[in-house]
Amino acid sequence: MPSEHLHTAHQEIRHAVHWQHGLALIFIYRSEYLRQEAAETLQAWLQKDALPVQHLRVTPSHYDIIKIAQQVKPPESVFFVRHLRWGGGKRGLNAYRALNQRREDIQKHRLKFVFWLTREEARRMLRAAPDFWAFRHATYDISSLPPSGAIHLDEQPVWMPIPAHVRASARLDAVSRPENLQAALKNAALPPEAQSILWHNLGILFFQKNDFARAQQCMEKAVQTNPGHVDIPRNAALTAIWHGDYAAAENFAAALSRQMPQNSAAQNAAGEIYYLLGDWEDALTLFRRALRLDGQHPAALYYQGRILSDYGRHADALRLLRKAARLAPQRREIFQVLGDVYRRNGQEKAARAAYAAARRLSPFDETANLHPAAQEKPA
Repeated sequence: MPSEHLHTAHQEIRHAVHWQHGLALIFIYRSEYLRQEAAETLQAWLQKDALPVQHLRVTPSHYDIIKIAQQVKPPESVFFVRHLRWGGGKRGLNAYRALNQRREDIQKHRLKFVFWLTREEARRMLRAAPDFWAFRHATYDISSLPPSGAIHLDEQPVWMPIPAHVRASARLDAVSRPENLQAALKNAALPPEAQSILWHNLGILFFQKNDFARAQQCMEKAVQTNPGHVDIPRNAALTAIWHGDYAAAENFAAALSRQMPQNSAAQNAAGEIYYLLGDWEDALTLFRRALRLDGQHPAALYYQGRILSDYGRHADALRLLRKAARLAPQRREIFQVLGDVYRRNGQEKAARAAYAAARRLSPFDETANLHPAAQEKPA
């Protein structure tokens, strides 16, 4: 992340406080990882300066941010603003129009704002609030992918079953050894689908040895050999993330979505990769596309519900997650997240029931028992 942007923004805020004038700074981000890191860093610096930070999240009932800020104490607060897109109104433009109309009040009341905008939110602001866009004091672009090593995953790429006829034609006796698969791949008579699976599984074997560079090379060959497969490019992208090559992971996801535009599983798999990269805006687009193709896709419902909950839209998230739970009652993670969202929404009884369902599906999984709301109350 460009630290010079944060240092410059910090100095701008200190200058505005010293000279008692208003300020509107904009950070345009892509990955939630970078936004969170940048916001936490900037807030820590401001707190060292004894400047309180207030976080304002736009909703359909709380979209007039400048008016709301005028009523917040202490008056010298610095306001971090997110989620302008959720301000409601026609095409979701209420928050932008309110900023456009009240922009002069920022100077009048000496308000200090830091707006955290996705790329789409920035484009909307430019169209719907052109006067505010011209009024802003500075814009900082942090819309790159995170630096290598910033993302830590639990999920790993998984082995693909090798069809019996492929094992026979490739003369595979022990498929768990790299040299067997490498020897089999020298058989030019193998069809592309078989070659793709073998390259993929060879990548898995290197992955299991923590040789992520060679694993990614094998996955790339697997995708090139059979680009029409959904699971192979998804696992290739996961491998690239483990390797720290986030640009390659994005390329795998983008190609998957582009090559199979009418395949709901492909759109969802691509969305999952963007979600893991922290690019929730593009992930949401792909999950919604997957649901337009197949409204009964539980994974797309689940991930979209997770994102909307983190955006503060708990009612919408619950609707999606409940449907996902009905469609895939065997998936523990759906009930775990459902419990989390119920709890955020103040529905403790429903949260306990969801956590209990998660424990029943995976009784030895400690994560299903870490939440206080998940513990059964004594009779």
